Amino acid sequence: MDAREFDAEEIIHLITTSDADDVTPPPSSPKPLTSAEKTILRRWINSGAQYESHWAFDPIRTPDVPASQGLNPIDAFITARLAENGLRPAPEADPVTLTRRIT
Repeated sequence: MDAREFDAEEIIHLITTSDADDVTPPPSSPKPLTSAEKTILRRWINSGAQYESHWAFDPIRTPDVPASQGLNPIDAFITARLAENGLRPAPEADPVTLTRRIT
């Protein structure tokens, strides 16, 4: 089953089956589902659970770097976000302040 497909009956089968080849989590898992957890999952699914993709499973993409005035890409992202929120960067710290911050 594709990770983005949601088949309620299959998921309920996978968490309730006694077949060691199908059950999830597998028998080797240190944390099997309790009866209460299975009941909660069954209720959630039967009440119309919606599958929402997690960002960690999305393909990696390179974002467009915001327009900047010769800044490196990280600074361009920070400057763009500050501008979105009506903020400005703090002034550059003097050498004494920088030394105090790193020590």
